[in-house]
Amino acid sequence: MREIQNDLGGAIGWGVLVGIFLPIGLVILALTVIGALISIPGLLLIGILGIIGTGITAVWVGNSVIGDDGTVSATDGVAGGLLLAVPFAIPVVGGLLLNLITLVGLGVVGRGLYEDWTD
Repeated sequence: MREIQNDLGGAIGWGVLVGIFLPIGLVILALTVIGALISIPGLLLIGILGIIGTGITAVWVGNSVIGDDGTVSATDGVAGGLLLAVPFAIPVVGGLLLNLITLVGLGVVGRGLYEDWTD
């Protein structure tokens, strides 16, 4: 939560990198036989990270709306999930908007994994 609040631009940048550019690179890598062995698990991992990032985004949205003292509770996650369900109900634009919003959470997860990997 604090990573998003302190560095929203960095979270969005990492989200674009992990959620858009990395899958494109993995698909291009899949064109080779050896690359397919790397890209298929990589794309599955990005899908799992996307689910985790969506949860982080839901908690962040809920905490931004109803959070009062900076602590995170289950109520924040439920409220954020309900708030993210509203734009998702809009037929075409809602899915695109939800994907853009969840890039923030995906960026936090991706940056955390990268920083842990480099240490």
